Amino acid sequence: MRTRSRRLKTLKFGVAKVGAGPVLKGYYVNFKNWVPFVEEGGYGPLDEHGVPLVDYEKHSGIKGGGKQYFSVTVAQYALGLFELWLETGSSEFSDKFLRMARWLEENAQKAGEGVAVWPAGFDFPVYGLRAPWISSMAQAQAASVLLRAHQLDKRQTPADLARMALGSFLIPAGEPGGVRCVDADGDVWFEEYVTEPPPHVLNGFIFSLFGLLDYVRVSSERKLREAWEQGVRTLERKLALFDTGYWSRYDLVRDCVASEFYHANVHIPLLVAMYAATENDAFLERARRWEGYLRNPLCRLRARYHRLPARALRKLRLPAASRR
Repeated sequence: MRTRSRRLKTLKFGVAKVGAGPVLKGYYVNFKNWVPFVEEGGYGPLDEHGVPLVDYEKHSGIKGGGKQYFSVTVAQYALGLFELWLETGSSEFSDKFLRMARWLEENAQKAGEGVAVWPAGFDFPVYGLRAPWISSMAQAQAASVLLRAHQLDKRQTPADLARMALGSFLIPAGEPGGVRCVDADGDVWFEEYVTEPPPHVLNGFIFSLFGLLDYVRVSSERKLREAWEQGVRTLERKLALFDTGYWSRYDLVRDCVASEFYHANVHIPLLVAMYAATENDAFLERARRWEGYLRNPLCRLRARYHRLPARALRKLRLPAASRR
């Protein structure tokens, strides 16, 4: 486990320089560091076709999880392979990338008219989810892979399936295939974990927006463009809620802050990438603020022990007999 933890620290995102045109090249944050991590068994073994499995019981402590396919892992591995193909032109990477895209094609499931999903086959107790469950992040990253596969091999099926993947962004959470949530202020969210109350996971929401942006770049479809614009507006309006004043929050429902890994290597790069995609200064300003927290030893210490005062206070309030 310690070896895996050390390797996880190498999974730092670089923010890609991407154009605004219809040709999809690098993804908005670079997954190429994920490729050796996956291929060395960082999540679990590869199957006989080179598709990664995740050993949830071993690495995440999910009892009964076992070795499972998870579309998010497959898609992120594929996006890293695509980046390496762009850099090197090697068919080794493009062949592996297309193999992952084929896996996504073959494992998509219909969820209503014109919607395809990739349900997770394991329970996720943190958010009270029982298998099978769907995720906006899984939908979006599958779409990003499939759109690039369409550009690479010119087949129409991946493009059609990408549209079906993003169809869930138009369906209310709780309905079959739906991941869309509208809060009390009328702001639109796309939920990585579809549960009640909606957790509004920051990184999953931003990754969901990237999937929409990919489709908006290659298509003129109005409904998904509106979904992208609504999501960007929500992120701008609600981003401050993820700021504790000393660290970033992982979601808006649990009493916790993000791990240092997520704060430094996921949240900050994602906001910088959102700024690059939108030129909205609010995203860059928040990223710089969070970088300041990271450099501040007191902020880092407070983030590590953020729940300690509450735990101590609860202990002091217990009757003396209960504390014995």
